[in-house]
Amino acid sequence: MLQHCVPRGFLVGVCWRSLPGGGFLISPSWTFTGPGVIYLYPDCRTGLQGAFCGCDAERARLCEVVDCRGAVQDQVSVPVMSEPSGDWFTFQPASPAVFCRNPFLKDPYEQLFVQAGESRIFRAGQGLFARCDIEEGTVISFYNGVKVRPGQDTDRPTPYRMILDETSDLDMPDSVGESLEVYRATLGHKACHSFQPNAETDVFYHPRFGLIRCIATVKPVRRGEEILLDYKYNLASAPAWYKIAWAKHQKQVRGLPDWKTALRMANLPGHGGSRRASWALWATDD
Repeated sequence: MLQHCVPRGFLVGVCWRSLPGGGFLISPSWTFTGPGVIYLYPDCRTGLQGAFCGCDAERARLCEVVDCRGAVQDQVSVPVMSEPSGDWFTFQPASPAVFCRNPFLKDPYEQLFVQAGESRIFRAGQGLFARCDIEEGTVISFYNGVKVRPGQDTDRPTPYRMILDETSDLDMPDSVGESLEVYRATLGHKACHSFQPNAETDVFYHPRFGLIRCIATVKPVRRGEEILLDYKYNLASAPAWYKIAWAKHQKQVRGLPDWKTALRMANLPGHGGSRRASWALWATDD
């Protein structure tokens, strides 16, 4: 989407373009190419400014909105940015050969909202946690990955594979996803699974990684709370841990007792004796 002012057929002022996921590009040219282009993250405060080619950062640095020049004579408003500083961000989509050229350069927007830590879910490894109180509907993290065709198998399926759109999936090698000592440019892959999630994924265009997925909250999240997604695996091809979690969740939803309670109930007078107990164990065993 382009937003600009064209009085009497002549382009006046800056051009705005909204990108999938909630980011914006602001440029003096409708081509959004060249120096002086600003990318605003979804908070409309954090930005990258520098040289862009279309939606992709050729060489940009971190800055923040400090003011805004309002519309004058029907011109589009322009944010006033702080002096760009820090590391340079460039377009570097993940590929099978090189997942990320700067794997330790953290995303500045993501750092405002989340951090990795040991998950509170038993044997889940690392998880993703809120660094501050977060409102519902806030984009908080990014899920970078190599684009692969749906159904295209690698040497071994990874636990990080995620649907991107109708034509592509995102995937990440185990060696990249398992350790922050290998990769920490984005942290979305650290979010663990729950059938009662507080976040979901959406498509996002990132000036550094291209078209990827983001994580956005679906309810208010408090500081220190773990970020959880419903992975929505197909049960027929889901890993064993997911099938076990799904069975436990169904027991909770349907109000079924755990196996110890079922055993006690089965041995009560009038409840069918040991044969009933054996059935209950089979039907509700964890």
